[in-house]
Amino acid sequence: VNRKYMEIIFSRTPFITTGYHKFEETIYDRCLLWASINHGDKKIIIATSHLESMPYNAKTRLVQANKVHELLGNEAN
Repeated sequence: VNRKYMEIIFSRTPFITTGYHKFEETIYDRCLLWASINHGDKKIIIATSHLESMPYNAKTRLVQANKVHELLGNEAN
């Protein structure tokens, strides 16, 4: 993979699940990375992404944000 940077998540608490999704609609090879941890009796999801940048990519960025909601939107706030 010829990427200039990548997303990464660190945690002192062990991950219970992890996930990765490369956006289908991307110019700059963007993706979403997430992991979940247990914190007491709650599950916490940590997610990171760098959505498409630049003003002319607003439509692509919106498609990517909607995909994030599709993938993680059913999780508790």
